[in-house]
Amino acid sequence: GLGGVEGLFRAALAALAELDCLAALAQVSATPGWVRPRILAGEGGAYVDVRAGKHPVLDLIMDGNYVPNDLLLVGGQDAEGASSLGAASQLPSDGAGTSSQLPSDGAGTTDQLPASAPSRSLPTAPSSLVITGPNMGGKSSFVRQAALLAILAQMGCWVPAEAMTLRPLDAILTRMGASDSLALGRSTFMEELGETAAILQTATPRSLAILDELGRGTSTRDGLAIASATLHYLATRVKCACLFVTHHPEVAALARELPALVAPYYMSYAEQAGKEAGPRGEPAGASPPSIAFLYKAVPGVAPASYGVHVASMARMPDSILRRASAVVSACRGAAERRILGSALHWARSDSPDALQALRGLQAQARHMVGDRATD
Repeated sequence: GLGGVEGLFRAALAALAELDCLAALAQVSATPGWVRPRILAGEGGAYVDVRAGKHPVLDLIMDGNYVPNDLLLVGGQDAEGASSLGAASQLPSDGAGTSSQLPSDGAGTTDQLPASAPSRSLPTAPSSLVITGPNMGGKSSFVRQAALLAILAQMGCWVPAEAMTLRPLDAILTRMGASDSLALGRSTFMEELGETAAILQTATPRSLAILDELGRGTSTRDGLAIASATLHYLATRVKCACLFVTHHPEVAALARELPALVAPYYMSYAEQAGKEAGPRGEPAGASPPSIAFLYKAVPGVAPASYGVHVASMARMPDSILRRASAVVSACRGAAERRILGSALHWARSDSPDALQALRGLQAQARHMVGDRATD
């Protein structure tokens, strides 16, 4: 056996493993376009500020053609946007005051954060982003990118971005994907809720929570209700930094209720209307619109998810695509008639709830107008 030298071998292996990690960090940090992240010291909520950040894996695979995005999240805020940060940990200045200080680099000096650039595509500093957009538009890649950049920065590695500032997080909590557990008798939706409950119990104002399409495992109405209530709880009770991906534009209505905490963004795209066609001798009909994904997060709410367009990309039969488009139009027409009927009812009502109900119907009607514009 190794006898008395076993301890020496173990120590040597541990040292080699650490050296291997450091060499890997040094090699990847030398990648062109990667920068040293700045780390905020002191107590306070989560602070994640990324300028022109890229997915560290996809950017390498795509030879630098990955579309960069900005991200700015500030945890620990109340409903008025006031931060819970202590006096020693103020947010970076916008140029009107003294900038926050960074830990010393060992040379006896302290770096200062630069003033915010006016060209940022994310001008607000909410604790939560509600991210909508078409299928395959880059929503999941955007939120995964945020988690990976935070991990790289916190472990001391450089990151693919123009600049990044991070207050070290105490946890990165995710609810992504869809799976069930046959052995435990747990459905996909039950698995979703179990993972979400764990996030709600674990997250703190210094955490980053990422939830991707919560509620897709149940009915549209129930899924929307649970998604909206969960985001409200995270924003107002937990106060963590949060990226919330959804296909329900109604969830983004929280941005009107909590404008200091929740901001709506969507993955942008360019659209070309469908053309009348009768492929393979079938009756002519409007084909689904063609869209080009731009993969850029911009303010607002996506009016549609373009599921029929994705079905077209998957080469589903044309007859199915036309039928699906007709069903979408019929459902939209029924919803518009329901909204109109409800609006007439509340307009004639003396109830104190009438004004609030009409405002809700107005928001739904605006989404309908956006949907119709995408046909």
